Amino acid sequence: MVVIGDIISMVKRVILKLPIGNRLFWSLVRIKSLKGSVKRRKYLEYVLDINNSNENRRAETCKNNLDKILRVAAEKVVFYNNYSEVLHDLTNFPIQNKKLIRDNLKNLLNMDYSRSDLVTRNTGGSTGEPLLFVSDRRAGGKDNAHHFFLYGLLGWHRGDIVVGSGGIEITEEKRKAGIFWIKRFKSHVFGYYEFSTLYLNKENIRLYISQLANIKPAILRGYPSFYKELASYIIQNEIVFDFAIKGINLTAEYCSLSDKELIESAFNCKVILELGHSELGMFLYSTDGLTYTSCPTYGYIEVLDDNDRLVEIGQIGRIVVTSFINVAMPLIRYDTGDYARLKSFNHGYVKIDKLLGRSQDVLVDKCGRKIPLVGLIFGQHLNCFKNIQRWQITQSKFGLAQVKVVRDINYSELDEDEIKDVIGRSGDFEISFSYTDEILVSENGKFQFIRHEFKL
Repeated sequence: MVVIGDIISMVKRVILKLPIGNRLFWSLVRIKSLKGSVKRRKYLEYVLDINNSNENRRAETCKNNLDKILRVAAEKVVFYNNYSEVLHDLTNFPIQNKKLIRDNLKNLLNMDYSRSDLVTRNTGGSTGEPLLFVSDRRAGGKDNAHHFFLYGLLGWHRGDIVVGSGGIEITEEKRKAGIFWIKRFKSHVFGYYEFSTLYLNKENIRLYISQLANIKPAILRGYPSFYKELASYIIQNEIVFDFAIKGINLTAEYCSLSDKELIESAFNCKVILELGHSELGMFLYSTDGLTYTSCPTYGYIEVLDDNDRLVEIGQIGRIVVTSFINVAMPLIRYDTGDYARLKSFNHGYVKIDKLLGRSQDVLVDKCGRKIPLVGLIFGQHLNCFKNIQRWQITQSKFGLAQVKVVRDINYSELDEDEIKDVIGRSGDFEISFSYTDEILVSENGKFQFIRHEFKL
């Protein structure tokens, strides 16, 4: 399906190739964003109001939001038309997975939305199973509001500079000039500057630190593994910044308590952990230790056992979510593939801990350098994702990447070339491919995207 969002993405790619393309593109985005600023501000006020209220109000909000999205689904979504009589009980609705979504994409769309209202999205999927899906345009703004809510917990105020990190590509020309970051506009939710995690090494880490000192950000955001590397360097070299960082928002990877404490010590500020996913179904955060609290304005959370029943408090299960922010394609009871222990449950407003589905998976190149997969693969939006049903990388030795792929019907050599390019430019690797109809899960019943046949 080609929608307006796809055309915008094409225009973006053309603009970004221009000499001043990056600055031009984000200037245009900023001008466009002013039109919807009133609605976004009101929604942010709603997010702040509910998430800063007491537990009973949060739970009641979660329950009400669930009722609303289930009614929308039953009335406006063909796939759910037969569920109008069972709206009182969420367990009557089927568990969604990526295969179900791929097989029923058109029937999962809200009939009230035209193509111009839709944005096509994709996820690389840390479970190794890519997904193409659709959202309405307001979903992105609603997601952003929750990020600003977290920044607020760290002391952020309007005008404060945020610096992010992620798996962004930097041109060879800029890398040769010692530039490993991009610049956006100051109010961009994911950072006025964004540092690339793809190229950080012992030789250039001082450049990252120096640029951070030049920018003087109030808030840092991004992958725990990235900030752990910076933190270790800062402590080892006894670096002291001449400005105060208010806080750090860590996301997308598992972060141990010891890593969290190391980062807090090096940057002399508070760290908040975030748990979400590209499918816009859940948003949880941790301000104390490793216990995560859900946002009742974002989604309804279930932690289920193998029989799709809610686990008892203190038990481990898989996280299943119902999105409140994507009304154009409601994700109802979507299986995230993540596992956690349930600490409390109140009408879908939950607290969880002991995350088991997120890890700092890495590829190890021939020199023994570890490249985080979140930045290399999961943080990217590759074209090949839509043509892969499932894939897995096995490493039997340093520098060897054996890629196994379950192909979709449109998979081609171009997809293979893209994977080779992504892995190859991150380090010294020998890359091979094999194709199969099925990739087996591990002995514990969970799928591993990356398998190491050696000890890390």
